Amino acid sequence: MKNILITINIFLLFTGNISSQININDSLYVLSITKIDNKQYSQAIELLNRIIENEPNNFNLYLKKAEVFYFQANYKSAILDFEKACKLEKNCASYQLAECYSQLNNAKKASDYIRIYLKSKNKLFPEEIKLNPAFSNIENSNEWKKIWKEKYYSKYEMKLSEAKYLSSKNDYAEAFEILDIILIKSNNKHRAYSMRGDIFMLVKDYKNAAKDYSHAIKIRKKNIDYLYKRANAYLLAHKYKKALKDYNLLIDKDPRKLILFYKRATVNNELKKYKKALSDINIFLKFYTKNKEALFLCGRINYNNDNFFKALEVLNICVELDKTNPKYFEKRGDIHFNTRTYNYAIKDYYLALDLSPKSGEIYFKIGNTYFKQGYYKRACENWKRAEQLDYYKASDFLVKYCKN
Repeated sequence: MKNILITINIFLLFTGNISSQININDSLYVLSITKIDNKQYSQAIELLNRIIENEPNNFNLYLKKAEVFYFQANYKSAILDFEKACKLEKNCASYQLAECYSQLNNAKKASDYIRIYLKSKNKLFPEEIKLNPAFSNIENSNEWKKIWKEKYYSKYEMKLSEAKYLSSKNDYAEAFEILDIILIKSNNKHRAYSMRGDIFMLVKDYKNAAKDYSHAIKIRKKNIDYLYKRANAYLLAHKYKKALKDYNLLIDKDPRKLILFYKRATVNNELKKYKKALSDINIFLKFYTKNKEALFLCGRINYNNDNFFKALEVLNICVELDKTNPKYFEKRGDIHFNTRTYNYAIKDYYLALDLSPKSGEIYFKIGNTYFKQGYYKRACENWKRAEQLDYYKASDFLVKYCKN
């Protein structure tokens, strides 16, 4: 207990002024999530207990603590906390309780809780439940088999289940056809819109995905999952202002979901709001100090903001963490190019090229660097290679500077 209190005090010392949107309990909660990610389960439980002292009626905290006990295979303790959560929010953990009792080989209890769960809205589809490894202990029991002879799913839900199965098999055309019919015939359309949006995301039609999520949101205005999906679709569709609006709403509703700060940093970087982008990515990095993609984003934001010294510092960390990623060397080469340390730029570009030998863009950058150094023949050779690799921006340079 003493060690975790020291950890908390040191952590709060460094994060106390991190953001007006993250209070002490929020910080402790996110810290507990990092402990879970690192499988430091005992410390996570102590942190969650600390928050529960301040928020004794927050059922989500008991759910999270129960999940940690479940990860430890401490099913009896998990059951106690899942039950506490259900007292605060009726039947909110019936599915998880069924999993716990199945792990304890109690088929009757597990089946009782699954029946409660199957009466809820927006439940998992039959095959998703049946294929859950947690229920393998009881799948041959009479109690479990009896459940699936009973009717818990409407024709609408079974059609949705069929569409999801087809999507999982990459049969997108058939899945689209089923969902299109559902959207014509059914009055309960939000799940169908959301699922069709998911499939549009899979086929990289982000614009239509965002449209379908918007339709789902109009029907279920309070559904956070739909809003998150739409924000991600807007981001991938390069609709940055719309994505920013959604991420702002999501952070206001749940500042403990740290991935939102990473996403918003990405959007603000694209909108050239570098100060805000840095604020958000630094919040994320306070908790996930060695997350390579977050560090790379931090480096890119600093680079775009002409803070080359800080960008170089961050990119050096990226390279130390992963020497197999060409984009880290390439971006570090860009920094050296912009600070006119051309020999270092050449070195990094070639390191990137070793890892990505068919990148026309890297050849183009090598050509640019040699040109700055006055090595015109080498520059032309690399621009020519870039053009051969379909990086056609090099063509203009070849015409302008390479006569032969």
